[in-house]
Amino acid sequence: MDSAYVAIGTRLSRLLKLCLKNKCAVHPKYGLRFLLLWQSGIWSSVFHIVEKIKYKREIKKHAKPQRPVFIVGHWRTGSTLLHQLMALDTHFATPSVFQVTVPDCYISIERYYKPLMKKVMGKKRPMDNVKFGPDAPQEDEFALLRLTQNSPLQYLLFPKSDQYFLNGMTALLPEPDKISYWKAQLSGFYKKLSFTSRRRILIKNPFHSMRIEVLKEIFPDALFIHIYRNPFDVVPSTARMWDIIGKQNCMNRKWQKPPIKEVADFMKIMLDTISLNFKDLDKNQYVEVAFEDLEKKPVETVKHIYQHLNIPFSTSLEARINEFCEAEKGYVKNTHKLSRADVDIIQQSLHAYIAKHNYEVPQKNISEK
Repeated sequence: MDSAYVAIGTRLSRLLKLCLKNKCAVHPKYGLRFLLLWQSGIWSSVFHIVEKIKYKREIKKHAKPQRPVFIVGHWRTGSTLLHQLMALDTHFATPSVFQVTVPDCYISIERYYKPLMKKVMGKKRPMDNVKFGPDAPQEDEFALLRLTQNSPLQYLLFPKSDQYFLNGMTALLPEPDKISYWKAQLSGFYKKLSFTSRRRILIKNPFHSMRIEVLKEIFPDALFIHIYRNPFDVVPSTARMWDIIGKQNCMNRKWQKPPIKEVADFMKIMLDTISLNFKDLDKNQYVEVAFEDLEKKPVETVKHIYQHLNIPFSTSLEARINEFCEAEKGYVKNTHKLSRADVDIIQQSLHAYIAKHNYEVPQKNISEK
């Protein structure tokens, strides 16, 4: 599945709202993508009715999730690796690719839809070759787009200009008159995850880095983990990631690869927001870790997170982490060639962050162009 996957599985009524909101600007070149969305929307709509009849009352009675854990941080900082390792903890439930694809009806449609997903999905993510499948941990942002039609991801489907689609966004939240509905849908999705798993909720979502204040309002006992990484790796990798996802999902002809400067500038905004919001949290409510430490010492780094947040760390989890890392020994990360101008741009935008964490300016893979 390498086309339209950001929104596939959206119910028809919500898909219509999303299209009308963006003036249904579908270019004929992407007609098949559009038809694929509507075809999947039919099944999601039907099974949503089934699920509503069978489970709505039980889910509504279910208790609100307690002490959810949120992994935040900019894209391409290693949050996926941390998410994968913590998802090995059997005390946690985290959204899967399948669940965020059909959030309205994943209980009722699973026996029919998941086997189909396994057949059509690739086994690795297109941007970094990380192993992928219907049961893999996934960001809840993909569910929020389908549930609320108010996610920045909509601008991957319907780009409004050739600028970075996150330009000008400071909160990554809907308009004030839609925020209550957005909160209700987010809370309802987490409650449903808790209902189906009977476990504590673990969420990884870089977009939530700009929503910490709102998440704390909804879940006063929430815990946060911020993972950070060398920006000379993060910025070009992020530009490449969005370019791949944008090309595979856009419905018009306006998509362009995000410029390095715009990605770097937004990364600064996100890091400043995280730092500011963490100041309002108790020290035992958040922890920050470097990707470089997680990569070199995965068990020790995860154990440090658990100890700081007062989460029980078991020997069985340690064994599962070691087993996972052993199986991933052959994984090779992408490398990115930066121009001298790109290096200067990143250094200028993120100089304070680079100095704070003693990141060195790269001397290899530099083009003088």
